[in-house]
Amino acid sequence: MTRSRLVAQSAAHVVVAAVAVAAADVVLGTASHLVDRVFLLTDASGLVAIIWAYAGLVLGLVTGTRRFARFLPSRHALVTWHRQLNVVVVALMLLHALLWVFATPAGSLLVAFVPQTADVGALGYTAGVLSLYFAALLGPTWYLRRRIPRRAWLVVHQFAALSYAFGLWHALVLGADFRFDGALRTTLWIAQVPLLGLFAARVLRPHRLVERMATFGGAPWPLTRRQLVLRRAVFSGVVVAALVILTVALSASQRGLHA
Repeated sequence: MTRSRLVAQSAAHVVVAAVAVAAADVVLGTASHLVDRVFLLTDASGLVAIIWAYAGLVLGLVTGTRRFARFLPSRHALVTWHRQLNVVVVALMLLHALLWVFATPAGSLLVAFVPQTADVGALGYTAGVLSLYFAALLGPTWYLRRRIPRRAWLVVHQFAALSYAFGLWHALVLGADFRFDGALRTTLWIAQVPLLGLFAARVLRPHRLVERMATFGGAPWPLTRRQLVLRRAVFSGVVVAALVILTVALSASQRGLHA
């Protein structure tokens, strides 16, 4: 794929995300006062960030699973979308945080970017901060793959899914449309079921040969010590991310999370 086409695709992703934020802003409600309008826009950017992060995670799990390889029209194209979605998610999260900081009465730069500094709702704000940092530091690591060892990148990238898990927790604790029982909260909970199924498929049938576990088919030749360490590290990253998301999903089935 040419550089100009990649730039055009990235620009298209940004435009679609901007339209989605505007649409979500309209759907969430109307407000006559500027402060209320900005509050709705802050909520809308957070909602779209969660949806985009979910889509990016799904694409990453599908393209990283051997079982789905035969059904993919173009794995390379889907991997490219996965990377571009992750970059847009970082931008959406920054927009969400900065709107809250500078355009809402309760906004605080310290609370938005430093964990455990909120007087109220510390758990929810901390989850949001960690989600932003995981997304910014681990999500776009693919673009630095030539500057860091490939094996290190492969292991680190598996933990990028924790960004979604913390973002989900943040939404359930502080999201105006998710913190109380209702259609959106129920939909968010149900959406985690297929995601956990994809995590299971990713663990049992990884696309990369070196990751395949010997107990589930394994590699056709003995793995070196370094390959075994890599396989176990990647496996651990995927399992940890899945368990965190499962914990959050189960919590969402309750009457509400508490900060």
